[in-house]
Amino acid sequence: MGALEDRLVETVVGATGGLYVGRLVTRGATEFFFYLPVTASTQLDRFESLVGDVQPYSVEYLAAEDPEWGMY
Repeated sequence: MGALEDRLVETVVGATGGLYVGRLVTRGATEFFFYLPVTASTQLDRFESLVGDVQPYSVEYLAAEDPEWGMY
């Protein structure tokens, strides 16, 4: 999982200029949290192709506005 996390962080931060703020592991799932600029929405439209093959894992993403960067 460490190699996948490293790849996700490098790819997402590199493509969006965002900030990686951490991860949460619970009930067999790992969630990675990033703060991204509003301009990153075009990169999120192609998120799966951006991160590439992550087998045997699957990737889902959720984007929510947090203008104060206060959630995490």
